[in-house]
Amino acid sequence: MIVARELAATAKEKEKVIYRLKLTAEKLALTAREKEETRQRLELIAEELRLKAKQLAFSASQLAVVAKEKEEARRKLEITAKELRIKASQL
Repeated sequence: MIVARELAATAKEKEKVIYRLKLTAEKLALTAREKEETRQRLELIAEELRLKAKQLAFSASQLAVVAKEKEEARRKLEITAKELRIKASQL
């Protein structure tokens, strides 16, 4: 009789351990899913940032072209101003 009670108690303890292990496994699976979702969100954000960086680089190159064009226009105006001063001094 004592052996039967001990076996029943041991079986009950094993069931508790199995139940706790199942709960732990479910929690770990949930954590893994959450981490995967977070990884995917971060991957998406990283891709968005890469695209934004490309857009900014393109904008910067466009601005550099505009700046060069403006500098060329300024030089031409400077030359024109000098020529006009020379012509004015000759009058």
